[in-house]
Amino acid sequence: FMGAKAEMTVGAMPAGCTAAGQVVTCTVPAGLGAGAATSFKLPFRCGETWKASTYRGHSSNSVDWNRSGEDRGYPVLASAAGTFRRGNTANGEVVIDHGGGWKTFYAHMTNIPSNLNGQRVGAGTEIGKVGMVGNATAPHLHYAQLYNGVRQPVAIDGRGISYSGTYKSTNGCS
Repeated sequence: FMGAKAEMTVGAMPAGCTAAGQVVTCTVPAGLGAGAATSFKLPFRCGETWKASTYRGHSSNSVDWNRSGEDRGYPVLASAAGTFRRGNTANGEVVIDHGGGWKTFYAHMTNIPSNLNGQRVGAGTEIGKVGMVGNATAPHLHYAQLYNGVRQPVAIDGRGISYSGTYKSTNGCS
């Protein structure tokens, strides 16, 4: 994934990206440390299908995940191994530090286990449930990947995603 490019359609130009019409191309920084970026999985159970979305004015390089029908209560899993940190409880936030400058951010969750704070979790560990906590108008998971504190284009299984695509999870699959 180092030096790879991801394409997406967004309303505002993310930092470090170039545009050609409606397509924005971003280069993921080299020096990813321990290959963390290539190991991110969809933060849902193996075999589940989720739709990515974003909108004008949304946080750069953030994605909202939804299924068809009611999303509330679906388990949210760690995208990769790392150290669990409880974030702003009013927004149902969790941050997982994967090392090498990489973190994943999750928001609007319920049922976040308090006993995990500061603990190492493995990829596929349940870290909460899809909810509507904080500034949300419907149940969904707000998700981002950060490198050295800067949101990056989201990549799943080592590939950049379309912010309007549908994806099947391989998290926890044999």
